[in-house]
Amino acid sequence: MDISKQSREKFLPSILICVSFIILLISSVGDYHGRDWGSWLDSFFLPGNWVISKVGKKINDVNIFIKEFKNVWEENQKLNKENSFLMQRTARITELESENNRLNKLLDFSSKFPKILLSAAVIGQDPSNWSQYIIIDKGGKNNITVDMVVITADGLAGRVAKVWPDMSKVQLIIDRNSGVGAMVQRTRANGVASGMMKNICEFKYFDDKEDLQEGDILITSGLGMVYPKGILIGKVTKIEQRSLNMSRYIEITPYVNFSKLEEVFILKKNMDLVWPEMENINPEVE
Repeated sequence: MDISKQSREKFLPSILICVSFIILLISSVGDYHGRDWGSWLDSFFLPGNWVISKVGKKINDVNIFIKEFKNVWEENQKLNKENSFLMQRTARITELESENNRLNKLLDFSSKFPKILLSAAVIGQDPSNWSQYIIIDKGGKNNITVDMVVITADGLAGRVAKVWPDMSKVQLIIDRNSGVGAMVQRTRANGVASGMMKNICEFKYFDDKEDLQEGDILITSGLGMVYPKGILIGKVTKIEQRSLNMSRYIEITPYVNFSKLEEVFILKKNMDLVWPEMENINPEVE
């Protein structure tokens, strides 16, 4: 058997299959009763077109979603920036209002005593747990000397303990080593307001027979040659009876908020000075 005959025998089954497929295809076309080839091809490819259409629609929907998501994200970023700006602006306005109110209060207070008060800014604070000091921006160049009294519009803050040319160190009345001659405004009972740290003082060395009540106001007594009479110190917030020696523990909460000191006034030395405006005022009444 020659090579050409072997080739024909090899490809004969394939040829027969193709012919059969063509005959089947022609028969199928005949069943469409005269429908043209275009219609038949449309019917033949219809499932594929439907799939492609659906896939295309999904892709288009995804593209629209991505575009809308991007727009929403960009708008959200813009709103976040605007919100941050508004928050900063609101905080700034609030701070300015607070500062304005504080300065107006200080101005009103200092205007009552223009010749005896020198304003100063707090520029530092002692972080020690064993002492309570602040640093102010006035010193020897401003004629500041040791033991000058430091006050605020709310009451007594302390005294100048050390002076440098451009600044001074002020010992606060809540310092453990501080002692202020004090008087109960209601009964005129005398004693000493001693620092206890944690923004409180203790009233000591008073006559134990004195009538003391929570809410009593304490002012400087003028005794001790440092603090003039009549400056507000604080009020009695706790009274405890100690059983060992039958004495009373009297806790005083100062009117000055030492954790928020920003500006103070230095009182020029004048031991004849009395503060009738502060002595006769009740801080609890507006």
